[in-house]
Amino acid sequence: KRAVSLLVLGIAAATATTTLFAQEVNHENHQIAPATAPLPAAAATVQNSALTYTRDIAPLFQNNCETCHRPGEGTPFSMTNYASVKPWAASIKRAVAAKRMPPWFEDGTTKKFENHRALAKADIDKIVEWVDAGAPMGDMKDMPKPRNFTQGWTIPKPDISFQLPKPFAIPATGTMEYQYVIIPTGLTKDTWVQHIEAAPTDRSVVHHIVAYVRTPGSTYFKNAPYNTFFTAKEAKNFPDRHPDMVPDRGKDKTTAKAQAPAGDVRSGWLVGYAPGQAPDVYKNGQAKLIPAG
Repeated sequence: KRAVSLLVLGIAAATATTTLFAQEVNHENHQIAPATAPLPAAAATVQNSALTYTRDIAPLFQNNCETCHRPGEGTPFSMTNYASVKPWAASIKRAVAAKRMPPWFEDGTTKKFENHRALAKADIDKIVEWVDAGAPMGDMKDMPKPRNFTQGWTIPKPDISFQLPKPFAIPATGTMEYQYVIIPTGLTKDTWVQHIEAAPTDRSVVHHIVAYVRTPGSTYFKNAPYNTFFTAKEAKNFPDRHPDMVPDRGKDKTTAKAQAPAGDVRSGWLVGYAPGQAPDVYKNGQAKLIPAG
């Protein structure tokens, strides 16, 4: 069993032909904009609530929100203390009442998912009542101990790590397209991995990372250079490109070829990252195969 980790996705020996294929940074054509301002606070409409932030609400935020809403993450505000939460109380109420936060897109017909993260109705009602009561702070002696978060890797110390070839500069404003990079693994034998993590060096500006294993013989971005950032538009200049320019985008209408070859990128998902997403950790007896080059 080996634990392969990805530090914003990086490089290994440049001689292997098994490669990691990464899509990194923001949504394609994603508009970068300043953080959304909080909704204006409304007058208290509940007069007899006993709920307080320190005793009742902070534990909910610790267990359900702080994974993303804390300093250094890519969220517009922190939820680790009352001073940073209070201005956003009305926005928090709207988001949890609409079930937009915490993000969980399962349709509600099953609770069989081990990583189920939707708030219980009782917890939603508690947050709504607290905000409607004016979002009172309460007594600091009721405040739970701060939650400790691991910096860097959250999996055990990795056996192998890969790093992007160079830092990628993100502009303060404007439009960004997907950034692609192909990274040789250097693996000389088939390797089974049990812990896999993509860990950005600056989580406050990375929207998501998607990493695939490009197997030997793959034609996906066949002639793209290694360890070099490029966009899908730039990849059109690479000869013999794969007809499906972006994974899971479907058939390219300019060619009769509709499916990737067996074992190509389309079935080679390795790991992903988005704010709050946990690393992939397989149970004992389970693992992910990365083939040799």
